[in-house]
Amino acid sequence: MSLKNCLLLLLLTGTSIPMTAQRRLTFDANSRLSNLYFTANYLSVIRNKFFWSASFEGGRYGITDLYSPKAGTLTAPYRQANEVLVHEDNNYLLQSYVSSVRGIGISGGIGRFFNFTDIHGLRLETDLRWICFEDRFTGGYTNASVNKTIYQRKLHVESAFGLTFSIYHTIAVAERSTFYYGFKIPYFVPLAHGGYKPVNAEDLMNAGREIQLTAGISFMLPKKRQPKPEE
Repeated sequence: MSLKNCLLLLLLTGTSIPMTAQRRLTFDANSRLSNLYFTANYLSVIRNKFFWSASFEGGRYGITDLYSPKAGTLTAPYRQANEVLVHEDNNYLLQSYVSSVRGIGISGGIGRFFNFTDIHGLRLETDLRWICFEDRFTGGYTNASVNKTIYQRKLHVESAFGLTFSIYHTIAVAERSTFYYGFKIPYFVPLAHGGYKPVNAEDLMNAGREIQLTAGISFMLPKKRQPKPEE
């Protein structure tokens, strides 16, 4: 399944969002200090500052670049990448790999606002996420006896479920606009369509090892006008 098919699936599985009195749109940028992905969120307050949210995200989720001083001692997240590579009757062992991930996803969650002053506040949120991602994987295979390294490149399309905990400091900058910053702690479970299984702490889509920095802005939407009763 290609990344374009994943986007089509996201659009087909989307649901309509009911219009309520207190609504916000938020846009933020997220990073684990390598690359960026962006999220657009719809927040609807239920009561007592509790809210539910629906989100769409996409972008580059990061790069993993690992190297081992000795060939054959490094383990990649793909089983086939760890197999011996035979080239011109010589055996080559994995010594390094670079994994670059980009993708798109949807999420839904619940959270709560806390207002400490008219300007400063806190937003806590928990989201369930599904991400379809494309991994451009390059493995470096070395044969020490011939002092040669061969690089093999493959494109993998995977998906993952995730549970993310977020905390943001909110700062009111205008009557209907709020700036916020904070971090996300995601826990991912790859579905391993192509055999992807994180084994190193640096591997992407890993459980609890990808604390991400976030900054964004939210806009309060105008209240829905109620129809006038007929006379």
